[in-house]
Amino acid sequence: MSKINLFGTGHLDFVDMGDREWRFEAPGIDLPVLEAFDEAIDIGFTDFDGIRHDPAKLKDAERKLRLLILQHPEFIDAYHHLAMICEGTGRYDEAQALWEKATNIGMLKIVEQFCASGNTMKWGWLDNRPFLRALSSLGLQYKKWGSQAQAIGIFETILNANPNDNQGIRSLLVESYFASDSPEKVLRLCMKFPDDTDENILYGKVLALLIIDKKDKATKALEEAFRYLPNIASELAKKTHRRPAGMETRWLTQGSADQAFVYWERQGRAWQNTSGALEFVRLFMQDKKAAKG
Repeated sequence: MSKINLFGTGHLDFVDMGDREWRFEAPGIDLPVLEAFDEAIDIGFTDFDGIRHDPAKLKDAERKLRLLILQHPEFIDAYHHLAMICEGTGRYDEAQALWEKATNIGMLKIVEQFCASGNTMKWGWLDNRPFLRALSSLGLQYKKWGSQAQAIGIFETILNANPNDNQGIRSLLVESYFASDSPEKVLRLCMKFPDDTDENILYGKVLALLIIDKKDKATKALEEAFRYLPNIASELAKKTHRRPAGMETRWLTQGSADQAFVYWERQGRAWQNTSGALEFVRLFMQDKKAAKG
């Protein structure tokens, strides 16, 4: 078993567990520290991992997290949750700086190196999750502000490190690939997940094939996508898109009208920007209705 000390503090190591799997070890983050961290989370966050809308509680949670970071500068999860508070209270630059701090202290380069040789850093190791969460949040920040190249680099790194993709990174990658005009990369990603029923994988394959003018293959892909998620095809075929009544935003049911509307909100522009793509879906839906009637 070999170790790489990442921060030079003697408190956070990256450990080779054998079989090309790696995980973090943080012996300095002991039970009393974790109890203090849990207390800060209970004060500042809801059960759904969102911040509380209570200024006094948020201020108290922020104070506790900053103290933990001061005492334990390697505590990635404290940086991550503090960044969430900053983002939720409109301090976007500070949030991004905190996520960068959590992920970029020499870490990104090391991740790239061990991924290049086929090593992994899987979500199943609990100690890996704080870093993977912080890294994905940093990627989301870049994606949100239009820095697609940086977002793609981070998302690809995570997916290489954790190929089981417990975080849904592949779906974010599809969106960033379309935003950077890379339909071929969308198709290569879809090939890695041939049995996936994620909406961005199923319908992303259709759109990518339309962009590169492979309409016969796009028709077959749309048949498959429709079989699993017909409401999304129905939403794409609409002329006007209205939010479903009573829509639940905290979680989405697979195959629901809510999911279809959210897909339109996130990816509708990519479809609109592809000449003939929406009409392609409308004609497909017309054929479906004709076959029924």
